[in-house]
Amino acid sequence: MEHRKRLLARIQGLKNPASPLPIVTLEQFFEANDYHESIVGSTNSTYHPQTLYSIFKRFREIAGIDDVYVEVKAIGHPDKWPVADTFWVIGTDDPRECRHMWPSEFWDNNLPSDYLTFPRKDGRTTESLEIPAGMVATGLQYYNMI
Repeated sequence: MEHRKRLLARIQGLKNPASPLPIVTLEQFFEANDYHESIVGSTNSTYHPQTLYSIFKRFREIAGIDDVYVEVKAIGHPDKWPVADTFWVIGTDDPRECRHMWPSEFWDNNLPSDYLTFPRKDGRTTESLEIPAGMVATGLQYYNMI
């Protein structure tokens, strides 16, 4: 529960609709996360959080990929893990080159870097994510048709 408490302390701004959506590290979101509904806030998620954690950690081993971050979209149930559906891949290359490694639920929902700075339909932006020179951010948004 210590990991969850640290994550909740980090994302407290989510309670304020005027605050940007937090972006956290893979470790902050996934360490000790065993709550299936933390991915898109639904039991329809095909992947257990630890499975996605393993997949995204492997992305870091790919040449041209610098890191992967998690955009937290909701605190969710008060006794459970927060909810995310968007993962930001930072790299020198378009991560679509390694599409074969992605779960199919991410294939058709790729967000450009400028999505990080433009307000969403609900008026929220994301926290600032420093993108090193020569690199781009691509958002992989989870989508499940179930």
